[in-house]
Amino acid sequence: MTARAKSMMALQIANVARSNVARAKRELGQRRRTLEDVLRDPACESARVLAILAAQPYWGPVKAGGLMDQLKIHASRRVGELTDRQIALIAKSAQLRTGDRWQVIAEEIGVAA
Repeated sequence: MTARAKSMMALQIANVARSNVARAKRELGQRRRTLEDVLRDPACESARVLAILAAQPYWGPVKAGGLMDQLKIHASRRVGELTDRQIALIAKSAQLRTGDRWQVIAEEIGVAA
């Protein structure tokens, strides 16, 4: 296989991955999929968690970044790098009102709120 053929194949693979992530974010925004479902989707492993959170209805990068800060998860973290526990905590916390999130997070990490 030539170098050009290899690079074309790599571009096609990357394009498929981007398309899958874009479709998942669109379905999340349209409420056809849950946040936890998208975070557990192997096709979304390369996406940034912040981008997935921001794709939810009534969310954006500021609100998503605030949740990531509260959970002590770096903003550059990719979905494929999350543990099952982190995915469950993100999904549970994202469903709650801002004030209630602190209680759930405090309970999870064992700190009195």
